[in-house]
Amino acid sequence: MKKYMFRLSLLGLLILWSLSATAQKSQVRTGDHVRITEKADGNTYVAGGDIAIDAEITGDLIGAGGSIRITQKIQNDILLAGGELSIDGETGGDLRLMGGNIRINKLVAGDLTITGGEIRIPKDVKIGGDVYIAGGNVWIEGDIAGNLRIAGGEVFLSGTVMGNLYTQTGHLNLSGTVKGTSKIVAQEIDLGSGARFEGNVQYWTKHKGGADFSKAMTGGAQANYDSSLRPGYDKVDWKQSAKKGMVAFAAFRVASGLLLTMLLVAFFNTFFAGRAGLARQFTSRSMTRGLLLFLGLPFLSFIATITVIGIPVGLIGFSAFTAIALSANAVTAVVAAHELAFAKNWKNGSGQIALLAGGLFIGLRIVGMIPFIGPLANFVLAAIAVGHVARHFDKQANPAPVTPQKEEPNTDLV
Repeated sequence: MKKYMFRLSLLGLLILWSLSATAQKSQVRTGDHVRITEKADGNTYVAGGDIAIDAEITGDLIGAGGSIRITQKIQNDILLAGGELSIDGETGGDLRLMGGNIRINKLVAGDLTITGGEIRIPKDVKIGGDVYIAGGNVWIEGDIAGNLRIAGGEVFLSGTVMGNLYTQTGHLNLSGTVKGTSKIVAQEIDLGSGARFEGNVQYWTKHKGGADFSKAMTGGAQANYDSSLRPGYDKVDWKQSAKKGMVAFAAFRVASGLLLTMLLVAFFNTFFAGRAGLARQFTSRSMTRGLLLFLGLPFLSFIATITVIGIPVGLIGFSAFTAIALSANAVTAVVAAHELAFAKNWKNGSGQIALLAGGLFIGLRIVGMIPFIGPLANFVLAAIAVGHVARHFDKQANPAPVTPQKEEPNTDLV
């Protein structure tokens, strides 16, 4: 895998190198350990596990590696990606970094763009342009000549921002100075004794009034709580959403169950009608067969899946059990409708049975809402109905249904 990634990195660097306008002066360095100790004219491309730039580069520096350390000045732009990035030399142009642990210890003349897990800009470090940061934990103690836009989990700002500040963080700890205007969005805001704002501040925090800007405002600047800055994810009422989700799911289950009930009547009404009366006549046998399916099928499927050769059989068994469980209420409603129609000697046409089965299905759902008793009753009825259907495949268990006897009218003359 390492060799494959290394080859891809090398290929990418070669493409960039071949497209460079200064290809004649560029150099490509790759390997597990890469170290540049002599001044390089033109652009430099590096890829490796451990990279050290210990000499000045007059062009751009582009690279990717596990650990990258720069100790000398890079006259133009820098573009790096890696696990550990340490910039101990000056950057003459823009600096763009992506990594896990990033530390910038020297001047950056242009803009700074960083995406990282942990980012540090120590005191006395100056950034000449704008700064864009997205990170987990961010410490900024240096000075920024331009604007600062930052998104992070926890941000510590103790340096000076000459331009405007826009931050969206979980926790902002600010004890530095902002010369321009500020928009601050944070779950929590802590202002240290050294915090100073020379421009107006719009802010939002989870607890209104949780931040006191009065001592930090200077030169007539004002701080105002702005509810419109509230982030979208924080506007969601999760409890209400959960309730709505549960209601929607329950409605979906009822609607899909009713649809399945109608489909069973539409396509299998003849099958169910031909077995009407047997569920009551052989209740115990049907329930036994149903319990074997509900309890035995998942158990046997599990046993099958723990053997390599039986995995396909086990998956088929689990799929069959899932289908049976999801359709159990609909099957119960259709079987009960035919049993009731048979007992009352009603017509068993599709339309009448569909209406009766639909009503019984809703009744089963309502009964199921009764704590403990409702689910238990539904389970027993489902076991009888499913077992009744399963008995169809056992020819010896399929005696002809007993037709209810109609009472003959009494013709005796009085």
